[in-house]
Amino acid sequence: MQQTTPSQSQQPQKTGARTAGLLILIIPPTVLFLTIVSYSLIYFVVSAVGASLVIASISSMILGIVGMFAVLGCLIGIPVGLYLMTKGK
Repeated sequence: MQQTTPSQSQQPQKTGARTAGLLILIIPPTVLFLTIVSYSLIYFVVSAVGASLVIASISSMILGIVGMFAVLGCLIGIPVGLYLMTKGK
């Protein structure tokens, strides 16, 4: 029978916290960047094709909401992500 030491039982928790912290740091800025790129692409396509303004306004509203959540995620995620990454040290 193999006994686990305290350092062996804490190792997955440290890497899990660091991984979660890294994801929390990376995902919101990436979503914000993709939202801005999607917004510009949609308006380029709508202006080139001459589609109705209803499509543009609905997509603008949806991307605006996604952008707000991404900004909130950045504001909350940066301190939380840094805390989780440094917690194991």
